[in-house]
Amino acid sequence: MDIDVEEVDNEEESSDDEIRILEDSDYDSECNEDFSEKQVRILKRADVHDIDELQKMCCISFYYEIDNGDKFCTACFLRVNDSFSRARAVRTHETERYILLVEDRCCECGGSVSQITSCSLCLICK
Repeated sequence: MDIDVEEVDNEEESSDDEIRILEDSDYDSECNEDFSEKQVRILKRADVHDIDELQKMCCISFYYEIDNGDKFCTACFLRVNDSFSRARAVRTHETERYILLVEDRCCECGGSVSQITSCSLCLICK
């Protein structure tokens, strides 16, 4: 299982620091552009019938976690993040038979923070 963890510190920074970081960054964001990408893969009848609960699948989860272990989806974390001084951004990638995969849930809304897909369609496994 792959786990990426990034510490998120919610303590306020001065606006001068934020501007300096943005000016010094070589990060090329596509947030300001109209950008979307769609990939379609047509499954053959045999591929469709092979999908069952015993097939190996991938579960990718992304959530924010606070010190007590509570997990938040992005929408809920954006609403409540002022309540916490520290949090972790966590991405997990787990490969297992479908019936053994456990989806993580947001402690606030109860929604899933996981996406389960066939390993052949997984962006991380490629």
